[in-house]
Amino acid sequence: MEQIRKLKINSKKLQSGKCQVRFCASLSDNRERYGYVLAEPGSTLREVVIRIVTLLMRGKNAMENHLYSVGARKQVLTEWVFSRGM
Repeated sequence: MEQIRKLKINSKKLQSGKCQVRFCASLSDNRERYGYVLAEPGSTLREVVIRIVTLLMRGKNAMENHLYSVGARKQVLTEWVFSRGM
């Protein structure tokens, strides 16, 4: 299992009242991941960080999750994770 060495987050309040949280994570195997999560207005920092860590521990990125399922899902995506470089 990968360990997160460093986690940076920035947030931006949207017109809907929700917060768009951008994160950058350095993993123990020298890979970097970045992405976005959508947080509810009443969410605490702890809840957002736990959600990001859980998402990163799944080990999949947005392209792997949705490459072949275009049009198959009807729900709005609230999480995106990407790899930096190869």
